[in-house]
Amino acid sequence: MGQPLEKLLRRTREELRALGSDGGGYTDFFITENINAAIATLSEVYSIRDTIEIITTAVNEYPLPATINIENIIRAKYDGNELDNITLEEYFNTADPLAGSVTKWLWWKERIILLGAIATGKILELWVTRNANKLIEKHDKLELPSSTEQALVQYALSACYRSSKNYDRANHHFQLFLWEKNDLLGRGVSQNQRKISLKVQEVYSQPLKS
Repeated sequence: MGQPLEKLLRRTREELRALGSDGGGYTDFFITENINAAIATLSEVYSIRDTIEIITTAVNEYPLPATINIENIIRAKYDGNELDNITLEEYFNTADPLAGSVTKWLWWKERIILLGAIATGKILELWVTRNANKLIEKHDKLELPSSTEQALVQYALSACYRSSKNYDRANHHFQLFLWEKNDLLGRGVSQNQRKISLKVQEVYSQPLKS
């Protein structure tokens, strides 16, 4: 877990002042917006594994939480039993997707669809990978590793200078951001897998209940 948003804002303003610019000339909202843009960009290097729990209500389709940006659903369990993932074509070819035991699931847009007769009050467990959450409040802590903080600050600095039409310095800091990003990717993925793999955390967060 990284630093809270408040410290990232302070680091950005300190570097602006150190370079001869007025660090108070940019709003917290503007800097935060660009820190969050950098967080989204670095999600291609660091995904987060999480679990979601949904209490069933005798329907077959359930919306996924809108508060998190899910990249992939790795596995699903219904009432403690592992479910098989199927394609949309297989779903349409199922004679009666609402009958029988619950053994299959499908991810379609922002919804997860279960095949079978769903009972009320059962637990649907999902193991997912997602992007790091945005930082909103000043006490919100960065979910990415602390090693990403310099990249976030460089991205925010670039945005500030671009806003001030100081394009040379904006491009300089954006290049520093790209260097940090590439360094993180190089450290996060083993030599033989760098071209095809992304690094994810090895542990799951506590379930998000819907």
